Amino acid sequence: MNLLRRIRSSIDTFTAQRIYQSMMMPIFTYCGYTSLGWSETRKRMIRSIETRSLEIISPKCSSQNCDLRFLTVDNFLQKRACCFVFDCLNGTACFPFKDYFHRLHHNALNTRNNGKTAKPPKVRLDFARRSFYFLGASIFNLLPLSLRNINSRVLFRKALDDYYL
Repeated sequence: MNLLRRIRSSIDTFTAQRIYQSMMMPIFTYCGYTSLGWSETRKRMIRSIETRSLEIISPKCSSQNCDLRFLTVDNFLQKRACCFVFDCLNGTACFPFKDYFHRLHHNALNTRNNGKTAKPPKVRLDFARRSFYFLGASIFNLLPLSLRNINSRVLFRKALDDYYL
């Protein structure tokens, strides 16, 4: 973050945002899906770093009124998790994960969510609630029904970009 602060006067806002996305975001997203289950303390710490970085990138931009399309670490990880669950549900994931998630089908045939949600596993412990198997299904199920109805991977990714930005 200090390097970004030092060069900020020499570059424009768009370039500063790209530098943040290419140099700092990978540090937080390196562990991939395991960071979805981080504690609230850890998530607050990352949000604090994001806020300070946003202030460096655009000093006159407050967190409520900002024209930058700034994807937070949490939203980035949720978006990636939704894409992975979508691939697993449609059978386009690689072989070990092809049947990792299943669609939830029930006997009431004419309901909105029949076949459109991921079946969450039954868990008893908080430790299991922080696993990707549970969080991935939960995050996917929180998406609006219009997104879960999309069958095309390309259209689903575009809709996710619009939803998370």
